[in-house]
Amino acid sequence: MVHLNLNYMINGSMKLVEINILNNNFVSLVDTGSSHNLLNVEKFKQLKGANFTPLNMRMKVAGSTLHDNVVGKTQILTRFCSKNYISHEINVDYIVAHHTNGYDAIIGASLLFDENIVQAITTQGVIFHSNSGPACVTFTDKSSRANPIHFLTLNSTTLIKRGERTKVEATINPPIFNQNLIDFTANLTISKQQIEILSIILHENSNLALVELINKADYSQTIEKNFHLCTAKLEKISNTAPQILENSKDYILTLFYLR
Repeated sequence: MVHLNLNYMINGSMKLVEINILNNNFVSLVDTGSSHNLLNVEKFKQLKGANFTPLNMRMKVAGSTLHDNVVGKTQILTRFCSKNYISHEINVDYIVAHHTNGYDAIIGASLLFDENIVQAITTQGVIFHSNSGPACVTFTDKSSRANPIHFLTLNSTTLIKRGERTKVEATINPPIFNQNLIDFTANLTISKQQIEILSIILHENSNLALVELINKADYSQTIEKNFHLCTAKLEKISNTAPQILENSKDYILTLFYLR
């Protein structure tokens, strides 16, 4: 089980480092709340000649469990770069996954808490052990190139009868309150269960959403509380989705907007 909990913050902000893998430059989150080091699958595809082992494991994030997110693992020589031209190279074990919360990679507790690798984590950067003495790789001001991923998780256990349509309340994690969520991707697990998302209504000034589901299977099904229904990225929703009421700021996204 991979645990991903984006909770490592210094001075109120997430910390990023620049890394280089097989001559490819990436931006990685430094997160002690993540149990493993993660590498986004699309970034991994850019690496020519990297070793890869298929892997089937669950990933726990934002109160839900992703069953189809992890695709494999790899060990790659990674160079941690610094603005003062100090760098440090080390072989890093990565879990390769589809969703890495919008980051190219995440450096997690398996490396950060290894006393043989890391001497300390400061407000300025990560101090690595090296043959020539401590090497401080400073944090970068660069932003990750991808938009953060948000998860919609079910608020209560729900029974959906055969052929029934039902509306369920979900919570958006991490929360946002500016009505900019779009580009939803349904969890493959519910698709395999013949449960489809028909629409998603985002509530004004809230991190709640109303999700309409339909059970197309020939039997009743139960979806457990905190189940991960879908993911979403941030975009300007006003340019891509219609308002459901003229004087309302609530927006509805139909299946047309789902991927």
